[in-house]
Formats: sequence, C-alpha cells, structure tokens
Amino acid sequence: MDDRDLYRKETCWFLDTDYQESFDVNQQLNYLLNLLEPHIEMLKTLRMKHNLNYLFSFSIRVMNNESPAISIAQKAISIAYDLSAEFDFDLYIL
Repeated sequence: MDDRDLYRKETCWFLDTDYQESFDVNQQLNYLLNLLEPHIEMLKTLRMKHNLNYLFSFSIRVMNNESPAISIAQKAISIAYDLSAEFDFDLYIL
C-alpha cells in the first residue's frame, strides 16, 4: 500500500475558550456557538457528506466545592440538534 493511499478513519478539529473562570457553562458555550452559527449549514453538509460526528465537550474544574451550573440553553440544544451533536461533561474535583 502506497502512503498516498492512506486514509484516516478519525480526526479531530476543535475550538476552545482556554481556561475561563465561571459558574455557568453557558457562557463558554455561547462564545463557541457565536463562532459556529454562521457556518451551521456548511457543517451540516460536511456531516452528511463525510459521516462526521460533532461533540461539545466541557472540562470543568470544581474548586473549593463550588460547583458550576450545568444546564444547556435552548439555543445550544437547537444548534446541537441541527448538527446531530452530543454534549460531554468532565468534572475535575480539585
């Protein structure tokens, strides 16, 4: 098999907010959604054409037992539905 014929089954592209102190994940999610919103139709087309999966993943640091609110705003649910995206939350208790 020639190296030029090698196909990747998985790849990853991501947007992130870097670390931000917050008690509501919707702040970070809204930031990302505002970046993605103008490209939703293109992302839907790419998903169908290339059988892609989309994931909104959160790494949440819990410090001093001060848990953040973990709720998803309707706008995010709607966009995730349009993209057939999933949500993932990882809590790190520090």
